[in-house]
Amino acid sequence: MRSANAKSAWPRASATCIIAQSGTHWAWPFHQFSAGAPGLDLTNATATVIGSGSDGAAYFFLPGAGQNAQPAVRHTQSTLRVGVATSLRGGFLGVSGRMVGWSTHNYATNSVVESDPRTFVDEVAGVMFPQQTDTYIHAAFQSTVVANQPYGVSLAGPPGGFGVLAVGNLLTPCVPTALGDLALDPLQMHVIGIVPLPSIDGTLDWVLHCPAIASSGFGFAFQGMTVSPNGELALTESSPFTVAWELGAPW
Repeated sequence: MRSANAKSAWPRASATCIIAQSGTHWAWPFHQFSAGAPGLDLTNATATVIGSGSDGAAYFFLPGAGQNAQPAVRHTQSTLRVGVATSLRGGFLGVSGRMVGWSTHNYATNSVVESDPRTFVDEVAGVMFPQQTDTYIHAAFQSTVVANQPYGVSLAGPPGGFGVLAVGNLLTPCVPTALGDLALDPLQMHVIGIVPLPSIDGTLDWVLHCPAIASSGFGFAFQGMTVSPNGELALTESSPFTVAWELGAPW
């Protein structure tokens, strides 16, 4: 998940992770959870989810126990920005399939969903609530980075444009600029590539190798800058990460 921002607490807080929601399929105490839950539950917040997955808990029923299916995201007076390469799946309803990928507590919660057309939201037939607004959310994102191991990184930008992908030390907080929020230290960054972006989906992938000597527990980030076909410059959403220790390392 990228950038979960609590409006009442701080301007911007960033994290990168893969979210997996395990539903309760049998009665407590035989399984880990006593009740199902959504993958994300937002209140008075703005969350941007990129390169991640979130599943709501599934419906289950036993005599004397039961749990309704849960959405991938439930939010109240919040903004959900669903970026590229993200899968949001509501929990299984049973024979009728899955429930919608997101929901609000009621129609008066004034929540907003902005969804990149390159993402995937699993929904049942019917009206989504709240209604989504299609908008491109250009971003860099990567898989888990482990010392001395290969990993994948992607840049999603305007189809048919150009992109620059860079990695470097994470700036906290990000620095606002005319092109967007800068998340990389300009003095401690490395350009990975300057590339034309595909006209179909604007997304390019790299397979890189993390050095064995990379610092663990230190904040890094990937970020891109894009040029649209009409010449518009913009910084992408960044993807902060830390390097995990190499498997079997002595420290």
